[in-house]
Amino acid sequence: GVIINKCDPDEIDDNMIKTYCEEKGLKILDTIAYDDELAKSNARGIAALEASDKLAKRFSDILENIEKEVAK
Repeated sequence: GVIINKCDPDEIDDNMIKTYCEEKGLKILDTIAYDDELAKSNARGIAALEASDKLAKRFSDILENIEKEVAK
């Protein structure tokens, strides 16, 4: 499966990556919207899980989606 990073949720339907995945039969497991907080933590070398509870929850949700897909 695919996780689309730095994706504008308002533009996902027009996203070239989404179109490519659909054409190739690749399942989109999740998307990660561009986030200033995440960008700043990355620039400081801080992992998203350590940067904030909000980011930790988001990445935990993504991991859960991956685990569900793998378990199928």
